[in-house]
Amino acid sequence: MMAEISRDVLLLVGATFMFLGSLGILRMPDLYGRMQSSTKSMTLGVASIMLAVAIHFGDKAEVVTRALAVVFF
Repeated sequence: MMAEISRDVLLLVGATFMFLGSLGILRMPDLYGRMQSSTKSMTLGVASIMLAVAIHFGDKAEVVTRALAVVFF
């Protein structure tokens, strides 16, 4: 039960960060602003979604290892 709630919250947080990053790409006037808004928020979004994947597939060590490697690198 707790794993499902934390997984769903992480997925929602990751999707929200990625959505805000895509809005930043559309709204920023210059190249450097677009790069900054997309890089910071997309990194947080992907890290949150990969942590949710690691929680969801907690019993499969190879999936958890790959998801955590994506977060780390």
